Amino acid sequence: MKYDFTSIMDRHGKDAIAVDGLGTRDGFAPEKPEEGFDVIPMWVADMNFPTVPTVPEAIIRRAEHPAYGYFDPTDEYFDAIIQWQEKRNGVTGLRPEHIGYENGVLGGVISALNVFCSRGDNVLVHQPTYIGFTKSLKNNGYNIVHSPLVQDENGVWRMDYVDMEKKIVENRIHAAILCSPHNPCGRVWERWELERAMELYQKHDVYVVSDEIWSDLILDGHRHIPTQSVSEDARSRTVAVYAPSKTFNLAGLVGSYHIIYNPWIRERVEKESSLSHYNSMNVLSMHALLGAYQPEGYEWVDELRQGLGENEDYAWNYIKEHDKGITNFHFEVAADLLNEEEIELIRSLRPGLIQLEIGIQSTNKQTIKEINRSMNLEKVRDKVARIHEKGNVHRHLDLIAGLPYENYDSFAHSFNEVYSMEPDQFQLGFLKVLHGSVMHEKMKEYELLCQNRPPYEVLSTKWLPYSDVIRLKKVEEMVEVYYNSFQFSHTMRLLVELFPSAFSMYEKMGNYYEKKGLFGLNHSRLARYEILWDFVESELAEFTCSEEIQKKEADFKEKVLESMTLDLYLRDNVKNRPAFLGESKVEKDVASEFYKKEAEEHKYLKDYEGYDSRQLRKMTHLERLNGKLHLFDYRHRNKLNQDAAIYIIED
Repeated sequence: MKYDFTSIMDRHGKDAIAVDGLGTRDGFAPEKPEEGFDVIPMWVADMNFPTVPTVPEAIIRRAEHPAYGYFDPTDEYFDAIIQWQEKRNGVTGLRPEHIGYENGVLGGVISALNVFCSRGDNVLVHQPTYIGFTKSLKNNGYNIVHSPLVQDENGVWRMDYVDMEKKIVENRIHAAILCSPHNPCGRVWERWELERAMELYQKHDVYVVSDEIWSDLILDGHRHIPTQSVSEDARSRTVAVYAPSKTFNLAGLVGSYHIIYNPWIRERVEKESSLSHYNSMNVLSMHALLGAYQPEGYEWVDELRQGLGENEDYAWNYIKEHDKGITNFHFEVAADLLNEEEIELIRSLRPGLIQLEIGIQSTNKQTIKEINRSMNLEKVRDKVARIHEKGNVHRHLDLIAGLPYENYDSFAHSFNEVYSMEPDQFQLGFLKVLHGSVMHEKMKEYELLCQNRPPYEVLSTKWLPYSDVIRLKKVEEMVEVYYNSFQFSHTMRLLVELFPSAFSMYEKMGNYYEKKGLFGLNHSRLARYEILWDFVESELAEFTCSEEIQKKEADFKEKVLESMTLDLYLRDNVKNRPAFLGESKVEKDVASEFYKKEAEEHKYLKDYEGYDSRQLRKMTHLERLNGKLHLFDYRHRNKLNQDAAIYIIED
């Protein structure tokens, strides 16, 4: 990189409250660290990176002239802002008269609210809420009405449009604060989210103050959408407030600006801002902005964002390098957004250190579009396969039943698509229609019925009748028992050959359970094996029993029995094997000779020194599979599925 985003600056004695203000501001600044501990200035939004060199150069160049009298912002100042907004945010039609100076974003927020509201009015703010909004609103006599953000089916925090409208109506709200990107959640709102919010504000004639100070500091894969750009009405009813201070670490110079297209609003906000006679630009602040919004500044911000993204990699590497072999981290990721460097890092981690939850939800393109998701299935499949190759990461993939445009057959297709990716855990979830969510808002449109108490799970939709929900419930249970338990892994990979698809296999298993009255009972692990074997025999019995078919059936049965034996002993050294598996095929003298030799040489059981052959025999298991001796070692297990280590014994 051209610029340094790794070195730690010494800021002590340089007027920085981030380091020197610790313990000096009751109720605001944290206490100083104990003796011997370093200060990590992460408690205030104040970067520890030096700003782009063109900023101090511009300030010094202006400061060298010894006169600092009254001045007006220059044409160059307005042009720099116009160019920045056009190139970074795609803003068009912005002119100097639309831009006004503010001594701070919070000051701009209050000036706008003073135009839209009267003291004592209610103002809508999303929750969690930036502390600056809380203090500024209370200090100026406004009442805060919170609308909490809610998590959608994929764990993403969204605006609760139903709750927003309810709060607007009940509290006679005329103004709202929108934080975009959101502080403190960090959400970069998608265009459709902003469009829906602004449609709601238009419906109820609510004016909006949009704090967009964080718009420059977003990571790859996201793009800031200016609130004023989503519609003509949004352009007219919104006061947007920006500043270079967070982006370029210029908070101490003070200097923000608003963008207001509506002349009626603009004139009144500027009047309100001028009443105290304090809202005047500092000449060095102007030149700092000019220094920041230079070509070097564009380049610097791009590298800064890259550096912030690399901090993610740093966190991964730190976890890797400081791994003590006992901790497991669970991360939710969008697999298609993982880059090559991140995948290689993931592949290098200790088995079991991390597990990845990858929410797919559906592979139906119409469904994906309707729920406003962006997912490249082919990329997901490729990235999941790349991670799977190393066998070191638990991969949790999920589907959600009950989504719009997803019927029974299309869900089955989604099931087979995801199943083919060989997830370590395959979760079938059912849509939860949370109050305030998009699904809740569109219940009538989707003909969606759900439980009237938590977890508000889907009962039926326009595309998925209740009878099909029940059918999918049976599939879900079979997947939980025979796939997600890790107890039948080899057997299930073999059995799927009997059926047109993986979904049809679990569907038939569920029907078998229902027919035999097996649902709702507590089955032991061994009983599950016996049920599975009975199911296999019942399926094979449906085939035409020609001589050729009978031979194939016998061969397949033998393969299934060996797979079930393998699965059984991979998990536990069971003493009472199911009757249908028959006796062990390992001759007693062969077993005795093996353990006697192993007690002397420890060829396979290398850290079992001090144990005699009898003890080794009790601690492990010897089984003949496919004509070869297999040794199951229960002291050493797979970190992902807890299978015993297995060694094939050389003849």
